[in-house]
Amino acid sequence: MELLNGILSRQSVREYDKSRSIEPEKIQDIVRAGMNAPSALGQHAWRFMTMTDHAVLSQIAALKDWWKMLEEASLGIGVMIDPAAADGLDEEFLVISAAAAAENMLLAAHSLGIGGVYLGTSKKETYYTKLSSALQIPDSLRMIGILSMGYPKETLTGPTDRFEDGKWIQEHF
Repeated sequence: MELLNGILSRQSVREYDKSRSIEPEKIQDIVRAGMNAPSALGQHAWRFMTMTDHAVLSQIAALKDWWKMLEEASLGIGVMIDPAAADGLDEEFLVISAAAAAENMLLAAHSLGIGGVYLGTSKKETYYTKLSSALQIPDSLRMIGILSMGYPKETLTGPTDRFEDGKWIQEHF
């Protein structure tokens, strides 16, 4: 898949074919793509937790109404940051770097015929402690989101181009 076409044709996928598991080598390729994202000062202070156990994915899905698609997912990827690895950087830069890694993983999945969607989270949300506990995330790490992935249930038609000229400021206001 040509890169620009892949970027423009990627769409959020929330319904998966439960009968198909994602192959381990494809999971590794997806995580590798995340680890090759740009990172503030080359810190790479992200951590990724892959989850393929349907019981775990269902337990997480129950924490938030918008996360129900995890019940059908073949793979969940927890995207976390390690503030201790920040080396003086504001934590916000780590979150931005981890978001870039998440997008790389979504694009890699798309190129492999796997659908996915980004499920954001915040440590200020009421369910955050339950999520951290369910996944046994150490207090030293902060979860910023989960990627829900699986082979799409239906053939994807592709999104319409979302380019909006009015949101492009050229040179100055």
